[in-house]
Amino acid sequence: MVEAYGHALNGEIAAFETEISEYEAIKSGRVDIHELAKGLAPGSAAIVARIALGWTQRDLASRAGMKEQQIQRYEAERYQNITVANFSRIAGLLGLSLSLVPRAAIVEPTWALFRMRSTSSDSLVEAEKWAEMAKERALAAIHDNRLPAFDIANLEVITELRKITLSESGPREAVHMLRDFGIVLTISPAEPGSKVDGGAMCVAGVPVVALSLRYDRLDYFWFTLAHELGHVFLHLKRLGKTAFVDDIEDVASLDDVEVEANTFAQDALIPSERWRSSPVRFAKRSEAVKAFASSIGIHEAIVAGRLRRERRDYALFAQNVGQGMVRRLFSEELA
Repeated sequence: MVEAYGHALNGEIAAFETEISEYEAIKSGRVDIHELAKGLAPGSAAIVARIALGWTQRDLASRAGMKEQQIQRYEAERYQNITVANFSRIAGLLGLSLSLVPRAAIVEPTWALFRMRSTSSDSLVEAEKWAEMAKERALAAIHDNRLPAFDIANLEVITELRKITLSESGPREAVHMLRDFGIVLTISPAEPGSKVDGGAMCVAGVPVVALSLRYDRLDYFWFTLAHELGHVFLHLKRLGKTAFVDDIEDVASLDDVEVEANTFAQDALIPSERWRSSPVRFAKRSEAVKAFASSIGIHEAIVAGRLRRERRDYALFAQNVGQGMVRRLFSEELA
């Protein structure tokens, strides 16, 4: 038993020495990081790339807009429990070959942020295809329409957005209204089962919002649109090199950028001071939802949807969320 333990210990020492040698070779730049990454799992490749760049975990965290502890946890788990969005961001910063992460968000944006529950290769391919379709449709819209220059300081678009939520054809009207402000809105259906809800990017210098209409509900449409507009108004400088592709339901893994977009969406649709001071937050009856929505000039589906999200009860106010009232307005885009 002692002899077996000695052999095992010697084996571990040899393996440890090999790891040290490999670490020193990587850090010294004596190995081709891209060649080495081809033989590694994406998570291990990210760790190797960081070391090769001479970055500490704190350096990477700072560049990625994350906490050092978050990077430490990711690396300890070999990036097994990370959202596609965060991994794509880190891979892009590390200069990893884009064959390891989604590429197609894409010719104009250098790389893409995908925030989805699944990190499987199938999910990445789905997101890649969706982003490419959104970009192509945006280019067609830009070519076919004379758009004014986008003014990031003009928040009148939010006022107009709230107004048209009351219209039965509001989602369709949003396409034309946003064009008047220099923003392109495209509808790009995702594959069945996909978790992509929407995205924001900059195409040919024009801010673009793309929606998949994964759910056929007014509350979902307006919140997703407002969320992506949040990226446009808050993160426009990043949109020149980054496309945000979102799974709106993935609230467990939100980073600061997505939290900011969510907050923007909530406040754009329902002014925060009105929401905080209103008893509708505790409402149990549809009448209260309708009354509050009417008092602030928005569709009742927006109020019902926010209550459902905050209470995590998606059976609540099912009759108020505008089920079946969106896709019929975009039959051509969804065909």
